[in-house]
Amino acid sequence: MKENIILTVLGIIVVAMGTTAVINFIQGNVLQGVSDVLMLCSGYILAWVLIRQKFQLDIIKVIGKSQHVLIEALKKAIKEDDNDNEEVEIPEEQLDEDAKRIKRMCEEYDQLARRYERLSNFLASDKFKTLSEKSCTLLEQQHKAMGEYMEALQQRIELECDNNNKKE
Repeated sequence: MKENIILTVLGIIVVAMGTTAVINFIQGNVLQGVSDVLMLCSGYILAWVLIRQKFQLDIIKVIGKSQHVLIEALKKAIKEDDNDNEEVEIPEEQLDEDAKRIKRMCEEYDQLARRYERLSNFLASDKFKTLSEKSCTLLEQQHKAMGEYMEALQQRIELECDNNNKKE
């Protein structure tokens, strides 16, 4: 709304400047006519800039709305996907021996990963820095050993899963 009023006023000023330029040229006042033409050109340029800005604003509004719709659709899809991916616990008696062994290794890995993460956080804390050198060294060794154990356990799980898949 404001843009339309400004453009209308600017249009009236441009027409007035054009009329004034023609009058000055007819009267032989070339310098004033040239000045009026330059003002007329600057008015046109200003009007063009305002029209382009309004056009760009309209485009940004449309794009913003479509992005909002897209984001909402993605959120909905992610939420539905999360509901679809809920883990289904298969009763232990329905699993064969290989699957039971893999399941136990996965549970052990999950527990170890949680303990490893807690120890990693502790090693990065200020409390750790207050411990004796011997305690720090032992905790760092424990951290390293847990990491190596996690890696070995993960490789075993992958190997067992590969072997189990080849059997089927």
